[in-house]
Amino acid sequence: MLLAASGVLYLVNPFRGDFTAETTLGNILIVSNSLLYGTYIVISKDIFERYGALNVITWIFLVGTVVTLPVGILTARNEHLASLGSAIWVSIAVIILLPTVGAYYLNAWALTKVAPSIVAVYIYLQPLIAFGLAPALLGETWNSRTVVSSLLIFLGVAIVTRRSRSLAVHEISEHPDLSR
Repeated sequence: MLLAASGVLYLVNPFRGDFTAETTLGNILIVSNSLLYGTYIVISKDIFERYGALNVITWIFLVGTVVTLPVGILTARNEHLASLGSAIWVSIAVIILLPTVGAYYLNAWALTKVAPSIVAVYIYLQPLIAFGLAPALLGETWNSRTVVSSLLIFLGVAIVTRRSRSLAVHEISEHPDLSR
């Protein structure tokens, strides 16, 4: 995991980060998000296995929608949403469905199949995916930093995945009754 984390750190270069008073709240929210996401992964594994990943995630999104929709409506009441073109509405729908709903469903499904540590390590692929799409969507270019970071991230994820798989195979071979 440290190898993948070092790839992410090298990619985003925290030494160029802005740690001023204006960014403190945002930095605290990012760290809080990471801690809460880790807690969510550990706690939710048993719930997903007991009630089914699709069921639980559907309820999470329904409750989340009921809670946040009034805030969203209140915030957007003075905006001119009717003037937004159909391309923008399609983009919003795609963003909601693919990287948000899709990712949570896939994470929930994965938690029913593997250990939380395996699911958690795949979070390191997020910045790599963003940098992978940046040239196509934003016209950015890859450089030696993104290549080295990519290799570190992929290597770290591969090692954790392979090691966990090896441990599972070893445990099943020692205790054949676990494979049922």
